[in-house]
Amino acid sequence: MAIDFQIQEQLERVARRQHRLELWRNLALCWAVSALAGAGILLIEKQSGWMSSLGVPLIALLGIGSAMVVGFRQSRKVATWCEVAGRI
Repeated sequence: MAIDFQIQEQLERVARRQHRLELWRNLALCWAVSALAGAGILLIEKQSGWMSSLGVPLIALLGIGSAMVVGFRQSRKVATWCEVAGRI
């Protein structure tokens, strides 16, 4: 089925915007989980009196790694015209 050029152009803009919004939403979720995990480790360390120099750097590495995975997976997603039009 052929799509009119103007409609296709509009759908491309909507698809790019949806892609960007989904990426930022997933990254925000990733960073929020990392921040909560870091706060949990700091709380456990404070409550128990046990200190580890690896807790915060490990959480930072996990946050960075998961953000890279989210970015990679998001870059591989391709929406079809029907999906974009359906979401509108």
